Amino acid sequence: MFFSLVVIYRSKVITEADKEIISILKELIRKKESKELIDPDDLLQEKFIKTFGLMSLILIILSVVSKILDQSQEGLGLISSTTFTLFFMMLFMHLNNKSKNPSIILYVLTFLSAMIPIWFT
Repeated sequence: MFFSLVVIYRSKVITEADKEIISILKELIRKKESKELIDPDDLLQEKFIKTFGLMSLILIILSVVSKILDQSQEGLGLISSTTFTLFFMMLFMHLNNKSKNPSIILYVLTFLSAMIPIWFT
């Protein structure tokens, strides 16, 4: 799968805006060096995104375990949907802020990540 992503990244299928989004995501994931100067606002935003991403993964694991053990956890669904919403909304807002080429797709994804939980709750 990773190889196919590399092939798509190197090909002419994706645009410059897509390459920019991929580079922003790589920057978000990479480990920062201790002597590297980072804007405190960017650092806080990255910490929030990583924290909500980790919480989302933990909640997915808890949901799978509760389904396997036939335990009903009503509160887990509400917490999961809130955490997923915050994670994706913050991720898309981070991509919008860092992107030099504004993308309508990112604006739509940001809007949908904020509105879908409102519509379905």
